[in-house]
Order: sequence, then C-alpha cells, then structure tokens
Amino acid sequence: MVEHQEIPCHSFLLKKRAPLLLTSYPPVEQSKSTFFVDVIKIDVFRTFLEFLYSDNPKIDFSGQRDTFVVELLSFAQFHKVERLIVICEQFQKLNGIVLEKLPPSTLIKDISSFWKSDDFDVQFEVEEHEVKAHKALIAARCPYFHTMFSSGLKEATLEVIPLTDVRYEVLQAIMEYLYTDDVADINSEIAIDLLISANQFRIPRLKAIVENLVGYSLDADSASCVLDVASLYSCKLLARACFFFIVKNYAAVSTSDTWKEMSPAARKVMTVFGPKWGLEPKWPKEATKIEPEDSDEIPNTF
Repeated sequence: MVEHQEIPCHSFLLKKRAPLLLTSYPPVEQSKSTFFVDVIKIDVFRTFLEFLYSDNPKIDFSGQRDTFVVELLSFAQFHKVERLIVICEQFQKLNGIVLEKLPPSTLIKDISSFWKSDDFDVQFEVEEHEVKAHKALIAARCPYFHTMFSSGLKEATLEVIPLTDVRYEVLQAIMEYLYTDDVADINSEIAIDLLISANQFRIPRLKAIVENLVGYSLDADSASCVLDVASLYSCKLLARACFFFIVKNYAAVSTSDTWKEMSPAARKVMTVFGPKWGLEPKWPKEATKIEPEDSDEIPNTF
C-alpha cells in the first residue's frame, strides 16, 4: 500500500527481484500479505515495479517532476537494484541521455529460477506425476492457461488440476519454455506430441521452434507421417519442408509404410500447394490421387 492505495504485486517475483520489499516495511493491520510503503510517492513506486516486471521501463523521465529521478534512484539504491541504479545515474549525468552500457538484464535468469522452485501456487497432475507452477506467470505466457484461470472454469478452483490431454514429458517441456523462453532438449520421442500441444496451448513461438527441429530431422520413413501432422495443425513451414524432402527423395519415401497410409489432406497439400511453392514433381499421378469423397479434407489454412 502506497499513499493509501493498494498496488497488487506477485510475491514470488518480488522475492527474487527485490527481496527487501517484503521485509523492510510494516504490514497493514490484519493482513499478512499487504505492506505499507511510506517512504516513496506512488508514481515513483509504480515505475520501480514496472522495472521489476520488465527490466526496461519505457518512462519519459523528462516529463516527470524534478525530484522524480532522485527519489527513484534512492529507492533503487536501498533495494540494491543495480540496473535501475545505472539508468537513473546516467540520466542525471547526461541530462536524460543514457549512453553508458547498462549491466546485463537478469529478467530471464530471474524468471527461469522460479522453474521447479518450491514457491508455487498451482499444481497439475499428469500421468500420475505432479507439475508445479505459478498461475500469474504461465497465464501471462500462455493463452490456454489464461483462459483456464480467468474464465470461471472449475479447474481454477482446484488445488491440483488434472490434465489428461498432454503427456508428462510434453508438459514439462512446455513449462520449461514458459519459464525460460527455450527448451534445452527436444528429443524425437516427444517432438511431434510437443508440436501438437504447442498448437493446442496456443504458443506460436514454441510451435515454430519444434517445426524447425522436426523439419531438419526428416527421413524417408517419417516425412509423409510428419506431413500428415503439418497438414492437420496448419504448420506451413514444416509442410513445405516435408514436401521438398519427399520430392527430393521420392524413390525412398514412396516405398515406406507411412507413405501408403498418408491422409488425403496431406496429399492435397502436395497437389495444390506444390506448384505455389515452385515445385511440380514428376511422379506418378496416383501419388497424389484424391478420391471424390475426400475432397472436403483439403486444408485451407496455408
């Protein structure tokens, strides 16, 4: 609470980014989670919080009162927030122009440290395993979880939320991405399932990462099967990579079991979009033959 106004924050982030905020100020009466910060003006405090959440607040200091930067610098020094200290000091020295190299951002590193920490507020049960997380963070990063926690679904009220439509290893990889913006190891056993789940959870960057990985790992046995998946889940770049691979390696691909089982939708991708992609392969007509009853299965999202 600052100047008698409550400002909501996330304690797990403050503990890592500015731990003194949770120990240096008296709690409001009858509250263990609300603190009275009486040493700073509310506009300065909001800017301080914006920095903790973004590591680079877009603030026009020139539009603030004369003492704004002084107060922000003093507060940053007390809480030992080095990067913000440098920003304020450079503004003072150079009349609003920050030229000196700033300390490197620690935001990703700090957020990554929450992954697999004991400080969590939601648990998922997947294949008899527990996966712990922070609601605010995963909801901000993933529309699937945002909908789960904000639309009144019953899952939002459960202490342990069961997830039945995702594998444990896949959910672990999704959580790793949400906390670190990367996945260290995507093995072949989970790659396709991770691609499907990234599409389901509406995480386009993770989907693109997996598309690239799978696209560079194609072989004669997997190309037509992967093209099926790419056609079904609107993976344009991956579908194109499969198509190029099949054209180049048609003799080997066409003798695989997966080629014989390829869906009409995937064959239609090759027939319709091949010429658009600059490829008109000289293979037998039956390679992309579509039965009349299958014409409705043409993907229209490429």
